[in-house]
Amino acid sequence: MKHIFSSLFSVLMIPFICAGYAAAAEFKLVEKTIPIEEAVAGSVLARDVLDSQGRMLYSKNTEITEVLLVQLKNFVQYRVISKTIAILEKNPDASEQPSI
Repeated sequence: MKHIFSSLFSVLMIPFICAGYAAAAEFKLVEKTIPIEEAVAGSVLARDVLDSQGRMLYSKNTEITEVLLVQLKNFVQYRVISKTIAILEKNPDASEQPSI
């Protein structure tokens, strides 16, 4: 019975996985380091955000929200983290269309 659910899950997930690859193939993401003051909601973290002791506060691939922006700015103000973060953005040089 366990294998039936596993196989069913795999079959049902194939269209979603393929759709994800197609969407990701439309553009390439590049890492960019910016001052936290320039970060905007909707951006995605390219690297983990660590405090001054090396503890992880936010993991990479986390979407930046308005609340997270306020938290990051507060951490900078109290010198808990550095003044810059790495985000992912679309590669402006990726002009060629992928072949799928």
